[in-house]
Amino acid sequence: MKNKIEFWAYLLDRLNTKTGIYAIIPGVLQELCDYLNFGCGFFYEADHNALLLLKHCHTIYEDNHLPSELSLADSLGSKLLTELKNQPSVSFRAATCDTPLKQQFAELLQMKSMVLVPITDQDQKLVFLIGIADRRGTARFQEDDQTLTVSLLRTLAATIQRQMYQDQVIAARRALSGIMDNMGVDIYVNDFYTHEILYANKSMAAPYGGVDNMIGKTCWKVLYNNQGQECEYCPQNKIIDENGEPTKLYSWDYQRPFDGSWYRVLSAAFEWIDGRLAHIVSSVDITENKRNEALIQRMAEYDSLTSLPNRYRMTKEMDHMMPIMTENKTDGYIIFFDLDGFKDVNDRLGHIVGDELLTAIGKALESNPYTKNYSYRFGGDEFIILCYGDRVGKLPDILRFLEKGFSIPHPEGSGEVHCFFSIGISHCPYDDDKTSGLIRKADIAMYASKGNPKVKTHFYNQGFPCPAEEYNP
Repeated sequence: MKNKIEFWAYLLDRLNTKTGIYAIIPGVLQELCDYLNFGCGFFYEADHNALLLLKHCHTIYEDNHLPSELSLADSLGSKLLTELKNQPSVSFRAATCDTPLKQQFAELLQMKSMVLVPITDQDQKLVFLIGIADRRGTARFQEDDQTLTVSLLRTLAATIQRQMYQDQVIAARRALSGIMDNMGVDIYVNDFYTHEILYANKSMAAPYGGVDNMIGKTCWKVLYNNQGQECEYCPQNKIIDENGEPTKLYSWDYQRPFDGSWYRVLSAAFEWIDGRLAHIVSSVDITENKRNEALIQRMAEYDSLTSLPNRYRMTKEMDHMMPIMTENKTDGYIIFFDLDGFKDVNDRLGHIVGDELLTAIGKALESNPYTKNYSYRFGGDEFIILCYGDRVGKLPDILRFLEKGFSIPHPEGSGEVHCFFSIGISHCPYDDDKTSGLIRKADIAMYASKGNPKVKTHFYNQGFPCPAEEYNP
């Protein structure tokens, strides 16, 4: 039998073991109970609902069993529970149960002797209880033993608490990693100045050989196949101020070169765990969004029947070109034309044939090198061709091409359905220097050509005829 000093030294030494603290709790409680002649030792741990669950219990005598769970909020009430949290320990024998808290515990656990240590967290929440108790009243309870027992239990509790916090940190890190790896966002962090990658989640690292292949390496060398220098478009200068302090989040879109995928990228500067300035980059795959945006834009700017750009697209492009032509003092022309007798085609042969004719015109305009990418469906059977820049000299060729008219096979197999155009032309900047004015005057010129069956092309201002002398309408 160890003497008192040897026993307490032995138990304290047990707490320094490299074995996990949860594994030695039952043994320490057993030896403590045996030495002090206590009936049981116990360890309650709180769950997420603040319910205390019996995790370890050493019972020498059957009548010293304890409840498997405790709800101290219900049993003690808020006042006594607050008092318990503020106590370093609770010790009593039946004869010294002289406070409501001790009396309540004696009644709750049906014990005559107890040494109890409560442990709270930084938020003053009760996280566990550890102690020894006896229902027989024969426990050894000398003052020095009581003091040493409290000290030992508090040391054991502190060791448990450290282990608990370590476990919580590990669990939190594991949970955070799970979140970061499964939130549908690619994330990496690099040193703001050296560009060394400090962190990457799995989805970010997958196309680049995994997390281990990224950590510790220079970001642009990993992301861009050993690129030799910092990316030109790196937004680091946008996320710190003139003093090098982090500012606001910066957002930009990026297309990955090796597969064409689009990403919405968010960049921010922040302090890394070791105090250095870091750059976090997160990105979400927006390839499908980009496709949808492109589809919506095409629907907004292109005619669904002929696949030609529509009036909105033409107006936008002309509004962009007008200031440039004015500044450079260059000429430009709007060629406005419609189909003669198109209503008759629809009435006699049906709208399907009319649509086929319009579709054929669209294909012809896009297949001709002089009109490709400069032709627009204005609406109905009306079309516009823009002629500016190096295409001005091709105006005669464009007009000869249009004046031949267009034809499609007759639906009944009897020849062809043939249509000619009435053509009106306005001249920039002499007729007008605004898009709307040029369109209106080209439209007026077109209707003037309808009044002359021999001349199907008409300039709004005949003082500025076609720039090519070889054209004779």
